[in-house]
Amino acid sequence: MNKISFLILISFLVFSCKKDTDTTQSKPSASSKMLLSKVKVGGKTASEFFYDNKQQLQEYRQYEFSGNLVQTIKYTYNSQGQISKSENLQGNNTIISAFAYDAQDRPLKRTYDYKDASGKIVKAVDSLEYNSVSQITKAFYLSDSQLDGYSTYEYDSSQKNVLSEKYFFIKDKKAVLESQWGYDFDKKRNPYQIFGYFFSSKAGINMNNSTIIIETLKMSSVAPQTTIIRGIVYEYNSTDFPIKQTINGQIITFEYL
Repeated sequence: MNKISFLILISFLVFSCKKDTDTTQSKPSASSKMLLSKVKVGGKTASEFFYDNKQQLQEYRQYEFSGNLVQTIKYTYNSQGQISKSENLQGNNTIISAFAYDAQDRPLKRTYDYKDASGKIVKAVDSLEYNSVSQITKAFYLSDSQLDGYSTYEYDSSQKNVLSEKYFFIKDKKAVLESQWGYDFDKKRNPYQIFGYFFSSKAGINMNNSTIIIETLKMSSVAPQTTIIRGIVYEYNSTDFPIKQTINGQIITFEYL
């Protein structure tokens, strides 16, 4: 699967899923959210978030542990306040994505070009499928009009968080299960939810924060499967947003505007 790496942060592995049952992926009101401004890993800045005067995410920056800038993503919005374009700058390479929405203003697809390992320009499309209560149930990944793979999402009883996620790749025109994830959640507020799916995948559709992740990899390989269980512990501020996260001894902190 050839996809843009929008956020390669360990913190994004521990946030997951959905909004309320009437979710349409529209932006929460300014009064209902805190704006994430900085994430630090081991005391060093890993990412920064910058906003315009409408409190819309304008620019995202990601850093290596050494402090070097890895990538910058800049966002453009339409008159409805939806992201219409992003520019992903990674060194000398810039990937421009265009975004489309359905009649209910839900994110529908992202289109972009990238270079494969041979240097060929590939036209890619990521698209979403919803159920009757506007939850994202599938994400499809196409390159040059060919389906590379897809992800499926199942929700918990609250209908607010992804309980199970599976990734399938296409081989000989058949879908092959490659990886799957199971999650459990706290009852606190997910700071990435306001950004939506196309910013941070499942982290942008969960209402709450993951406390347990069970990850099973290499399911299609002849090699033994790898199962990893992660437990995550949080500290929260007075508005129930996380300010500190500990996972496998790694400390991640969150700062807000």
